[in-house]
Amino acid sequence: MTVPIKSYAKINLFLHIIDRLENGYHNLDTILSRINLYDEIKIQDSNNFNIRYEGKFSPMINVNDNVTLLFNYLIENEFIKNKNYNITITKNIPVGSGLGGGSSNTAAILNYLKKINILCDSQCIHVARALGSDIEFFLEDKPAKIHGRGNVETRIKIMSDMYFLIVYPNILLSTKKIFSKNKKYRAQKFIYNEQMTLKNILLDTANDLEDSALSDQREIQSVKNFFQNDKNCQFSRMTGSGSAFFGCYQSKINLEEAISILNNEQPSWWFSQAELI
Repeated sequence: MTVPIKSYAKINLFLHIIDRLENGYHNLDTILSRINLYDEIKIQDSNNFNIRYEGKFSPMINVNDNVTLLFNYLIENEFIKNKNYNITITKNIPVGSGLGGGSSNTAAILNYLKKINILCDSQCIHVARALGSDIEFFLEDKPAKIHGRGNVETRIKIMSDMYFLIVYPNILLSTKKIFSKNKKYRAQKFIYNEQMTLKNILLDTANDLEDSALSDQREIQSVKNFFQNDKNCQFSRMTGSGSAFFGCYQSKINLEEAISILNNEQPSWWFSQAELI
């Protein structure tokens, strides 16, 4: 029996844009942490390549999915000789949400190929940097300070006693489009030190892409308003390029009260409790 691989989601505790690079990408400054929401991946040897998506968010996956692109890249660049795998991915992470599901899936499969001695560490990092901004982060478990296109600057530990509520309004946003609309840039990077708590990190930071996302899809303002109007919510912001937001609560009771309100007022939204891991 194949044991499923857990492919975790992430949140950006903040996301600052330093500048735009000559190649069209952006110079990022962000801290990422995994949360305890995950897709499940089953991989079996096969005579040919087959990938199947299941789960709530599987209908939102298109033909140019991240895993197919990964194997095409590995073959074209001669990292592997064949792609004889049967892969099933149960999508529990919302698609187009800023929670990093596609990048996480790619990293999980790279780690699997490393585990069975098909790839080595340096090859995994090379492929991760070639294919996407968050993939390198997902190659290891710890939170990380990220710079550039998504390169890991340093792995960190985040001190936190807060509870998280993730809200996704079932609006799929294009990462490329949201970045292209951005007009906010920072003069300098966030200075992190090891003594910082989660509150320290959140207090003086933001997600610079929120304005771009709101101008693209005005209805996600309702998500932001929900958290801002909740007096028990300590901090809230969009993660990645959206459209998911997270809210931080000091107690589980306060978080459960927020969920009760969402169940009554916004039953069409997807939401979930979460913890940093």
